[in-house]
Amino acid sequence: MSTTQTGNCNTVHVHAPWPDARHLGRINCPTCKRSTFAVGWHAEYYGWSQTCLRCGERWEDGEMCERPFRRGWRKDSIARAKRRWRQERAA
Repeated sequence: MSTTQTGNCNTVHVHAPWPDARHLGRINCPTCKRSTFAVGWHAEYYGWSQTCLRCGERWEDGEMCERPFRRGWRKDSIARAKRRWRQERAA
């Protein structure tokens, strides 16, 4: 993300590449300690982003993401991943 100043306003540029591959399949989740379904997206230069559909844990290019400090984050993470999968599949 970069910020540039033009006149009296700041413009924020966010780079969010469109995924070039999607995956829905089974993984051995290290948090659940079970074989479970996960959805994943691959973007050039960023690698794979995966979400476990049982516990909501996320990984970015093989590294576990930081957990949010709030109630209900697991259900939100699972719902967000399912919603994104359905939206991209319908498009």
